[in-house]
Amino acid sequence: MMAPSRTVTSTRATATAPRRRDAGAQRVRSRAVQRAYARRAQHTGTSRAARDRVDAAHRASFVLLMMVVSGVALVATLWLSTAAAADSYALRSDQERARNLTERSENLAREVA
Repeated sequence: MMAPSRTVTSTRATATAPRRRDAGAQRVRSRAVQRAYARRAQHTGTSRAARDRVDAAHRASFVLLMMVVSGVALVATLWLSTAAAADSYALRSDQERARNLTERSENLAREVA
């Protein structure tokens, strides 16, 4: 004996696509969510605008710090390269002086001998 087969019937005639929010439309929050955000703002003692101002001030001070560090690094690099060039000239003149003194001592040694 076979059981009769069941057919599935849909209660909806047509399927509807999920609605999408417009990018510019504001999100509507329930009253409970609004109360929760208000309670949170009371507990923290700051509003979102105040937190944004504080965040902007911290961001600005960080950017200023990075600019100062970059400037100090640039000045240090220029100073070190200038010092290296000056030391190179001093080394070259000292080598020439040492060569002249060596030649002079050799000449004096030949004269004595």
